[in-house]
Amino acid sequence: MILANPAKKEARPLLKLAESFYVHAAPLRMGLVFAVNPDQSVTGNMDAGVALLNAFNYVSEVKDAYSGLAFITDVSLQIYYLGVKT
Repeated sequence: MILANPAKKEARPLLKLAESFYVHAAPLRMGLVFAVNPDQSVTGNMDAGVALLNAFNYVSEVKDAYSGLAFITDVSLQIYYLGVKT
């Protein structure tokens, strides 16, 4: 079980590890809980964590949960390489 805000840099290694477990077909169950702002009036335009949660949900619905996780880790990697502070 991973409980993290996907927009925080501290969550990147955990999400990458979860993706690695999936890619290598590790025999375990994983759970992701995104700890983002619970205020219903906050949108993805105001909070990066909410934006990533919305993106994960969309990609997971259109494709599958792994694709959603891969998208989140790819975005995190791009943020890291661009030097954006989180």
